[in-house]
Amino acid sequence: MSADAWVEELLGRPAVKLDLTPIRADFQSRVILLTGAAGSIGSELARQIAPLKPARLVLLDRSESDLYFLHLELSEAHPALSVVPVICDITNQTRLAQVCAHHRPEYVIHAAAYRHVALMEANVLEAVRNNVLGTLFAATMAVRHGAAKFLLVSSDKAIRPSTVVGATKRVAERIVFGLANLHRSGTDFRAVRIGNVLASRGSVIQMFERQLEAGGPIRVAHPLAQANFTTTSEAAQLMLLAGSLPGMAGAIAMLEMGEPVRMLDLVERFIRSPGKVPGNDIRIVFTGLRPGEVLEEGRMSALEPSLPTSTEVIRIKQAPESSGPELMEKLSQLFAALDVGDAEGVLTDLCELVPECVPPLRQSHTSLSTRPWPPTQPGRGVTGLGEKRRREHRRLAQRPSEPAELRVIDRRSGVACRRKTPRHGGRRHTDVGALISQRTHLRTRVPRMSGPTQASQETST
Repeated sequence: MSADAWVEELLGRPAVKLDLTPIRADFQSRVILLTGAAGSIGSELARQIAPLKPARLVLLDRSESDLYFLHLELSEAHPALSVVPVICDITNQTRLAQVCAHHRPEYVIHAAAYRHVALMEANVLEAVRNNVLGTLFAATMAVRHGAAKFLLVSSDKAIRPSTVVGATKRVAERIVFGLANLHRSGTDFRAVRIGNVLASRGSVIQMFERQLEAGGPIRVAHPLAQANFTTTSEAAQLMLLAGSLPGMAGAIAMLEMGEPVRMLDLVERFIRSPGKVPGNDIRIVFTGLRPGEVLEEGRMSALEPSLPTSTEVIRIKQAPESSGPELMEKLSQLFAALDVGDAEGVLTDLCELVPECVPPLRQSHTSLSTRPWPPTQPGRGVTGLGEKRRREHRRLAQRPSEPAELRVIDRRSGVACRRKTPRHGGRRHTDVGALISQRTHLRTRVPRMSGPTQASQETST
């Protein structure tokens, strides 16, 4: 069975095929930097970009083996193309700066992210570090080194997020659209939200395949569970096309792939594809929803107002994000909690940055914020070190916030000055740069006293 026929059988709709010729000008003879290149989505983006004849395609990822084989594949398929594999963690600011300074990318596609919903519910710190801090670093380096365009690969879970993954992707959107200094250089920022990618690494299809090979049973969360699905090829084509549409600057593109698919129907089609009978040859069992999972995912256009485009399956939403001191202050608080390993503080700050979040994420935030700290043990009062730390935390919380404008020294004249965009040694120093540099002294901040100890938090996550 061909890949297209397999998609049509599983999803109950024809596979989407798009002509990418009109977007060739966006890539031809340009240096392209693709983060998360070795992942399911990133590798398919690389395969779609390679025929468009960029001057250089820089593949950035931290997965050594996957990156090696992707580089080998593209080099053999396109021998005239300069393909550069780069091992780099996007949360390593120094290394990322070196890569951007060396290659000077003109178009940055930021696909690196953690997307596994249940896994990230148990690993909040790493989800925020990779999806939020990594996005801030990638966007900052793109601007600093003169990129003309930056495309953020986001998720439909960022709409009224109910999970840690959705909330981190929503904060990533707020960063690229809401930090004013990122836009003063003229970099064209865009974002594309995609749904669940069928047959991607770690997807339900991979789990179903393993369970089918073992003779069953195939496990489904709930008989009424629904989800939005697309294939890796469809998602990559639509992302590249959405990134090139006129009028998309400063906007979020949403990919409409039809009505959500009922998981039980998908499983039954999957079992029938090799000629087996659901219920007889292969049992189906229902396990219940895992942390962060929801029963139903609606169409993206039904959840948020959007406008149609010249491409039927792409709609756009303008992103009037708040900017200024408020967003900077909340991000500073989030990164301070992240630096000291305060998982509950990170979750609290995440919900404050995404006020539109809904249960179960909102419920977990509420339960954490109302938990007493420190816990009183039988026969002992709340005294000693715990009481001192609680008083210190209260004192810090009552301290008035620092003004967004920083007092600096102009090294050329050696006198104190106050500027909207301060200068250090004659070079422009933006608020975003200040936010990143502040992380050094924020590491000493006392974590929130609203939950278990730091050691137990790290164990639980």
